[in-house]
Amino acid sequence: VGDPSNVGFAGSLAINIVITENEAYVGNSAGLTLHGTPDVAIEADSDINLVTKATPAGDGKGDPSKIGVGASVAFGYGEDSTGAYVGDAAGIDGANGLSLIADSQHKMDTEAKNGAKGSTALTPVVGISVADDDAFAKLGAGTQLAIGGDFKASSSLTNAVQTSAVGDTQSSSTGVGVSIALTFVNDSSQATTGRDL
Repeated sequence: VGDPSNVGFAGSLAINIVITENEAYVGNSAGLTLHGTPDVAIEADSDINLVTKATPAGDGKGDPSKIGVGASVAFGYGEDSTGAYVGDAAGIDGANGLSLIADSQHKMDTEAKNGAKGSTALTPVVGISVADDDAFAKLGAGTQLAIGGDFKASSSLTNAVQTSAVGDTQSSSTGVGVSIALTFVNDSSQATTGRDL
């Protein structure tokens, strides 16, 4: 955009925000009575791939005799909670084994790319990835839980985050190119029990 006799501008902006919740559970204060002493498995799984890209149409550069500005910002945010749990004060009668399994898998790819060409050229490019994910397997607080077999609580979380910022500045006089890529990961995975078995 802009006056072709003076300034050319290429701008790209992509914002991707994904918030998910995956749970398998016996709720707080619930009562579950089983017959035949079966094994009980409570399992929650997630598999999330988040892709955010801000790239220009064409080469995004402009006329080498004019002023060129190429700017791109890509922001990717992923927040997921994956939990397998028995709530506080919940009862399970007649179970043999009890397993709580939370398995959370994540991928995040954030890419910002642009270019500017001109006698004066400016290319600010910023890519930001934020991952805030939680996986948990939990036996809530309460009175002692009696089961006939083994108890297992397992929580796993994997996250592959890639962030890139690429700028291409070509100038015959004054050129400024700034590319910043930031990654913030705040993930947790816990397996806990709040009562005796």
